Amino acid sequence: MATVVRTIKNRAPSVALARRSALLSSVRGTTATAVRSAPVPTKGELCTVFIHAAVPMVGFGFMDNTVMIQAGDAIDQTIGVRFGLATLTAAAFGQIASDVSGICFGGVVEDLFTKLGLRVPQITAAQRQLRVVKVISTFGAVCGVVVGCLLGMTSLAFKDLEAAERQKRDKELDPIFRAVITEGSETLQAERTSLFIVDARNNLVWSRVAMDVKKQIVLPLDGSSLATACIRERKVINLADAYADPRFDSSVDVDSGFRTKSILCVPVLAADPPHACIGAVEVINKRSGHGFSEDDVRTATMLARHVGIFLDECRVQTMTLE
Repeated sequence: MATVVRTIKNRAPSVALARRSALLSSVRGTTATAVRSAPVPTKGELCTVFIHAAVPMVGFGFMDNTVMIQAGDAIDQTIGVRFGLATLTAAAFGQIASDVSGICFGGVVEDLFTKLGLRVPQITAAQRQLRVVKVISTFGAVCGVVVGCLLGMTSLAFKDLEAAERQKRDKELDPIFRAVITEGSETLQAERTSLFIVDARNNLVWSRVAMDVKKQIVLPLDGSSLATACIRERKVINLADAYADPRFDSSVDVDSGFRTKSILCVPVLAADPPHACIGAVEVINKRSGHGFSEDDVRTATMLARHVGIFLDECRVQTMTLE
């Protein structure tokens, strides 16, 4: 009797497992039969499936790309400049921020469009399993995310894409900036000294402005200013009254509250290619109040020559690393 009881107990799990398997097979068979017998949705219903899949992904793609661009740019201009990170590294960190936002707000986007009246496809669960419906839904999601990402990229039109590179370049050139700004002002007895660098690729001129101003100034190379005129013409400009010259750009004075009086601009020439102007040294306000003398011009020209040698060496080192 005990042997019979043990046999029944041992068989009980096997019987239960067999019944469960049979039930699952029956459900699968019923589901497969239901899918095969489900009518194919009409063109209008398939269009609704496409729109329902595409529209939320437009919002998701827009949010994803916008967050990645904004976060990546912010990281590139802060941490990237501070630690010398490559732009691609900053972009990777931006992608992390974008992925996190997608996880946190992905469902919110879909719920928002549903509340705004996005039409839900009126098809059965069996019809949703049809191959044609799955293909249309996937294609709609792909189209939506592509459109959303392209819309998110429009923020690039309002960004200075070279700002971070200029800041990194500024950091690399920090020793020469300090030397020119500090020693130039002391030697020439001037209130301020600036070093302008030519960015030929973007047709710009940029500078750290002065020894007590960290903010960069960016000017179009073909714009109206004494620094750009000095660079274009490769000639020394020495003015006792800057405001008397129509080429003088007073916007920097307006922004900083500084008053420019006398000004001396000397071009910085490269050794290779010969006589190519790669920048300018700008000295402002002779402390004596009488403007800059010919001796000051010779001293500033010598300073500019040393700056040109330094910039040439930096350029060669950069090209070697690349």
